[in-house]
Amino acid sequence: MIQSENSSSGAIIRPSSPDFPLIACSELDGIKDDFPSQYAKGKILPELLKSVEFGGGGPRVLAVVLQIGSKLSAEEYDAQLSPVLVRLFSSPDRALRVYLLDSLSSMITHLPQKIVNDKIFPNLVRSTHPDMYKSI
Repeated sequence: MIQSENSSSGAIIRPSSPDFPLIACSELDGIKDDFPSQYAKGKILPELLKSVEFGGGGPRVLAVVLQIGSKLSAEEYDAQLSPVLVRLFSSPDRALRVYLLDSLSSMITHLPQKIVNDKIFPNLVRSTHPDMYKSI
């Protein structure tokens, strides 16, 4: 299980099992509601973004990221989520790209049209038609 402790700098989440990544993924839905929104935005969201982008968090963690991201202001979304989402669209992880496509309707209002046209759309085309880009 995941243990949380209080310290002078806030709550600390510590793994108490060698199977921490598996347990953490299964308990994410409950954890996101246990913390104040400012803590979730400032401490939890950046760590989840790292997990999705670098640690193989996958679609399950991305779902929680998008739920927390829906509570961000436009400026916070642009600064924290947009760059990572753009990079994730070029990810080789097919399950992650499929989840991104499924969730596109919830994030499209937060992404500028120029980013969608210049950075996301070409990655979508490349991932669905890789043979077209072999000569490039």
